[in-house]
Amino acid sequence: IRDRVMTLTEFLQQAKIQWHGIKLNKPDWGGSSHSLALTIHCLKGQCMFHFMLNAYRDELEFELPKLPSVSKGWRRLIDTYLPYPEDICEPTQAPVVGGSKYLVRSRSVAVLVFQA
Repeated sequence: IRDRVMTLTEFLQQAKIQWHGIKLNKPDWGGSSHSLALTIHCLKGQCMFHFMLNAYRDELEFELPKLPSVSKGWRRLIDTYLPYPEDICEPTQAPVVGGSKYLVRSRSVAVLVFQA
């Protein structure tokens, strides 16, 4: 029997979401804020997505959530600052991101993924 594909709404209803700013667990909800980040912990913890949104005119460095020590690291799925076809990658071909921070260029979005 084939597994049923889950809709985005079903996925988000079951996921745990953490809100951040450029610093982890410190979202800036103020009216003049130009950045936001969120981490979505999927279902049984088998994967995580980390979204970073920069609406500011300058680049911003976002802290990344820590991963299990045995992991290969975050993989960059999307970075809208990069030229086509580097801006969006297949999960299996997405480059590994090193370090504890990610530089998001001005007025762009980056999405990282971790799969156990």
